Amino acid sequence: MKGAFVGDAGSAYVNQDEIKANYRRLVELMFSHAAKAASFYPIVATHDDRIQEFAIDGARRNGWRAGQYEFEMLLGVRSDVAQALARRGERVRLYVPFGRDWWPYAVRRIGENPRNALLLARSLID
Repeated sequence: MKGAFVGDAGSAYVNQDEIKANYRRLVELMFSHAAKAASFYPIVATHDDRIQEFAIDGARRNGWRAGQYEFEMLLGVRSDVAQALARRGERVRLYVPFGRDWWPYAVRRIGENPRNALLLARSLID
């Protein structure tokens, strides 16, 4: 699992290298021949363009076409990346946190990665 979840090194991946390596392993499973045969619908939720490219490469290598999977991103976070994916024919779903719990959600994202504070500040100004 990836996200703003508290865990210790015995039960969770806690450093970025481990998290990203595990994310890639999960992407490989989602785009495997077995997943395709089972009619699995992969959803890759990340703003990391390197992981997105890894997913696209794996999809093509295993016979998946654009539209048979999607990328999910937060509206206003790396909009240039979302637009570039869409221009390439990739399916992109944008999410907007809203409602009374948007602030706790934003704080959890910052807790996950302090660089998200800059992204949040930018999205409030744009």
